Amino acid sequence: MKRIFNGLLLSASSETAQTASAGTQSHSADPKRAESQTAGTPGWHDPSDPPHSPSDGEPDMSTNHNDDELPSEHFELAETYRELTPTTARVLLQERTKELEAITRANELFGRVDTQLHELIEIYVNELPQWFQYPDVTEAKITVADDSVESAGFKQAAHPLRHETRTDHGTQIVVEIIYTEVRPEEDDGPWLNEEHELMETLISFIANYRNQSEKQQQIETELDRQRAVAAEVKTGVTEAKQTADDVAESAEEIAAHAHRSSDSMNEVSKETADMSAVVEEIASTSEEVAMMSQEAETLAQDGNEAAIDAIEVMNRIETAAREVTTDVDSLQDRIEKIDEIVEVINSIADQTNILALNASIEAARAGEAGSGFAVVADEVKSLAGDSQEHATEIERLIGRIKTDADETVMSLAETTREVDEGIDQVEAAMDTLTQIEDAVKEASNGIREVSNATDDQAASTEEVSTMIDELVDESETVAAEIQSVAAANEQQVQQVESIESTVGELVES
Repeated sequence: MKRIFNGLLLSASSETAQTASAGTQSHSADPKRAESQTAGTPGWHDPSDPPHSPSDGEPDMSTNHNDDELPSEHFELAETYRELTPTTARVLLQERTKELEAITRANELFGRVDTQLHELIEIYVNELPQWFQYPDVTEAKITVADDSVESAGFKQAAHPLRHETRTDHGTQIVVEIIYTEVRPEEDDGPWLNEEHELMETLISFIANYRNQSEKQQQIETELDRQRAVAAEVKTGVTEAKQTADDVAESAEEIAAHAHRSSDSMNEVSKETADMSAVVEEIASTSEEVAMMSQEAETLAQDGNEAAIDAIEVMNRIETAAREVTTDVDSLQDRIEKIDEIVEVINSIADQTNILALNASIEAARAGEAGSGFAVVADEVKSLAGDSQEHATEIERLIGRIKTDADETVMSLAETTREVDEGIDQVEAAMDTLTQIEDAVKEASNGIREVSNATDDQAASTEEVSTMIDELVDESETVAAEIQSVAAANEQQVQQVESIESTVGELVES
């Protein structure tokens, strides 16, 4: 197609029509757009280009149609293109040629997989304006992820031509085209659509390059990971080989230990049987001690109860003694009152004696007339003397009773004190008996626990003896199995060596 476009640029108007036809096949351009382009827009066309008119040797394509100049007799030129003027055909040819050059350049640049994308878009962003309709007032900006590159005169516009896409990994790619002067309104139609189509085609090259780069990076990352895994596997295989060798050596040692363990287990079985007999004797002795402890506990309880009874008796004695002391104190009070009465009697007797004496004196004075009175006076005097003697005897007896009462009170006080001391001693003895009872209970419980534990130990010892016999049999079996494991381990070592060789080849590749 490029050869046809180059030929059309050098040929006459008939050749221009043929090239326009070829451009129509590849891009479906609308010739009416070319007509609007050639109509002329101030500030947007090249003023050095004079208006085109047919020369003397050039056929007027608007009126003359020469089918002999077509590529072949089978080529059909659409009626729409037969009506094109040479200028319109040249415009179409130029725009299609720029599009082809832009695509070719994009294919050339973004086919360099060994060049960094930033370097490529720096080149392409400055070349991009030349392939648009008005290159002198066109600026471009390309953004890939966070990397943004602008042409020299680019400035942000309100409504740029903007196309955006994303790679398979989500990387955003944006291509923006701006015009530094106001775009003619007549161009906001099919020509603008074609520029959008061109941008969409060009951005696909950048996206494809970025996709290939990301996929290549992903592949390299995966290869690095696989190499690392292979290296780890190789290390693991080496360690596994060493471990297998160690296992082989250990298996032999374990087999020897198993045989020795079997012999030791036989000796342990004998010792366990002896220990079982000793434990049974201990259990029997523990039961006897438990019975004795139970008896001691019963005696301690009886002693405690007897002490409680003694305290109760002593308390009753103390109560009775206190009551007797109270009675004696009351008796002493009454003796004091009797003593006072005796003193009154003695006083009366003394006064009676004095009265009798006075009566005798008066009777003597009276002579015969007072003789009878004298006899009475003598009798009164005699009675008073008797009363005084009896009062003195009563006073002596009361003194003795008072002395005995004082001694009784002192004796009762001493008895009460001794009873209190006895109660304190009995209470102390009771506390001691209580402590002995508690200690005997704890000892009895401990002995019971020891007896139970000894019984359990005897049963456990028998079980251990049985288990040791089983272990002896199992040890012999294990020794045989270890030998089998050692043989299997030899085969595993050979397989590990084979894996190590394969992994080594993988790492080296």
